[in-house]
Order: sequence, then C-alpha cells, then structure tokens
Amino acid sequence: MHPVPQCCALVGELDESLDWLERAVSRGFINYPLLSSSDPFLDAVRDQDRFKELMEDVHRQWETLDAKRSGPKSPGPDAPA
Repeated sequence: MHPVPQCCALVGELDESLDWLERAVSRGFINYPLLSSSDPFLDAVRDQDRFKELMEDVHRQWETLDAKRSGPKSPGPDAPA
C-alpha cells in the first residue's frame, strides 16, 4: 500500500486518508490484519464510521480469500486411491 493514507491520517486529514484507503481496497489491497489493527499510522481513522464500514467489506473479502486458499484439500501421497 502507498504511504499516502497513513500520512494523511497522521496530519489529521481523515477524509483524504479514507479516500486513499478506499482506492487501495478497490484495487485489491485487502490485508485485513494490517489495516484493521496492525498499522499504527492508521490509528486516527479507526474510530471513523467510514473506516469501520470499509473494514467490514475488507474483512468479508479477506475471509473469502482465506477460504479459497484453504479450500478443499487434495489427498496426500499416502491417501487410498
């Protein structure tokens, strides 16, 4: 992710930060753990309703991606044929 959302959040430009976050998410950046809690530079926007709504969407996408990655397991080499 580009550092612009974090920089905007740090200087109090919360709407601008959220605009950039929404752009990043729309382009496929859906690292839910990082966005929702791990990135300390986004702390200023985390209690904004707009951020919470965005994180609901990101969480759904993250869970879908995780389910696809873990999907049906292929049988191991020792599985009965």
